[in-house]
Amino acid sequence: MHGPSEKTRVAKGEAIYIPGGTEHHITNTGKEPLRLLYIFDTDAFSDVEYNK
Repeated sequence: MHGPSEKTRVAKGEAIYIPGGTEHHITNTGKEPLRLLYIFDTDAFSDVEYNK
């Protein structure tokens, strides 16, 4: 996981917290497909904002 000023290695079975509004992206450095579970603290998915 790449944040604005750091990189964090996340292993299988681990979880990380990314505060709302934090710019980030994820790169799969492994050989297996990457599977993610996103959980948003909001009442509606339409409240989630994505920027490219």
